[in-house]
Amino acid sequence: RNPMHEQMRQTFLAEARDLVADLDDGLRRLRAGDRDPELIARLFRAAHSIKGSGGMFGLVPLVGFTHVVENLLDRVRGG
Repeated sequence: RNPMHEQMRQTFLAEARDLVADLDDGLRRLRAGDRDPELIARLFRAAHSIKGSGGMFGLVPLVGFTHVVENLLDRVRGG
């Protein structure tokens, strides 16, 4: 394996874990009734970041799933 690619992959995985933890926490808050626009925007950005980074690694199922999450969060954002 290319050492640079492996380093980038490890960075992606670490960042994705953090973003998924943020999504988990934020979605729990949404479910509990929190409708703070900044919370929704933060969740959208997290999904968008996971989607973009996943795309760089050719993770097609991840990209498809996070695209759906983005669309749902955009609908929540729009009311």
